[in-house]
Amino acid sequence: MAVNKERLVRQFTDLVKIDSLSFRERDMADALKKIYTDLGVEVHEDDTAAVTGSNAGNLYCYLPASDGTRDLTTTAAHDSWKPEETLVLVGHMDTVAPGEGKKAIIHPDGRITSDGTTVLGADDAAAIAIILEAVREVREEHLPHRNIEILHPTAEEAYTVGSSAFDFSKLRAGTGYCLDCSDRIGSYSAQEPTLIAFRFTVHGKAAHAGFEPEAGVNALAAAAAAIARIPQVRPDDHSTFNFGTIRGGVTTNVIPEQVVVEGIQEMDFGVF
Repeated sequence: MAVNKERLVRQFTDLVKIDSLSFRERDMADALKKIYTDLGVEVHEDDTAAVTGSNAGNLYCYLPASDGTRDLTTTAAHDSWKPEETLVLVGHMDTVAPGEGKKAIIHPDGRITSDGTTVLGADDAAAIAIILEAVREVREEHLPHRNIEILHPTAEEAYTVGSSAFDFSKLRAGTGYCLDCSDRIGSYSAQEPTLIAFRFTVHGKAAHAGFEPEAGVNALAAAAAAIARIPQVRPDDHSTFNFGTIRGGVTTNVIPEQVVVEGIQEMDFGVF
């Protein structure tokens, strides 16, 4: 099977033209609902807009396996899908700013860029274009495929607000691909980098350090004892861990009643 590259590029550039900033995905959602309906793919928009603050909900679509034995005209038929028979593809609808009035410029060498005044929006319009082309190909060529679910969340760029509100009990897939990173063709990432910033407060009891230190509970000492027991620097092969700041106490002759500790853990990714 040869991918229809011209149609794929055309679909991508058409998607780029649609303004779809985080929490303002309405036009993108409407465009995708029409495309999927025309392709014979059942599409549903959930009611998470009321929770997320977006002007659109997440889109959930499904296409039955090519063997024709799974009639999705009833909920019971969809519920009968087995995880090992089902694949889910994910591509979010929103883009970051500046993302209004985007234009895709196709260069002679095949590169596609923005015109320099906005982002291009390939994150994640490229993924959506790929998913749509894949659906078109399997439909037109009558290619064998398993049950396919498709999820297009809102507000992914705002730290996965849309997918966090999605009802994942709807999904039946045992395998899924989120098309939202770049690397060599044919590779995939089994884990993605993330960053966790943390802050905790240790409470003790104040007392005069010269007259009655025994009456106090030193919050700084308690924090230091806890920190000393936590693996730092590189606790494993895929992450780093650091305590960056510690603040508290009022003066040198008072047992510190409270200290605040802040730090960060960063985890890298793996491409296979």
